[in-house]
Amino acid sequence: IQAEQLAKEYIDDEEAADKQYRGKPITFEGTVVRFVPFKPGDAAHLVLVGHGEAEEATQIICGFTIDHAAQAASIKEGSRVKLRGSLYVGKAGNEIHIGMCEILSVTKQPGSQP
Repeated sequence: IQAEQLAKEYIDDEEAADKQYRGKPITFEGTVVRFVPFKPGDAAHLVLVGHGEAEEATQIICGFTIDHAAQAASIKEGSRVKLRGSLYVGKAGNEIHIGMCEILSVTKQPGSQP
């Protein structure tokens, strides 16, 4: 599923989306907005483009264990990624939290040769 579509499903019907995705493994693709490094009490995570307008947009937050954080840190803003994780929180405010993420592929890195 595309991250944008996942976010839209949560915006359109949060209860139905929770029934379909919450607590289950999910594979999804999206565009990286930024990487947030590990800090005490918070996992390192990638923020992916979600659905909606600018500051009001629902974003996908993909948390990584320490083992996968260094690889996630190397991914540049604007990259297209395919990830797998478990949707454990559902929607909180304008964020959808997916944990225990692993990177399956990076299909585009800005500034890299085609």
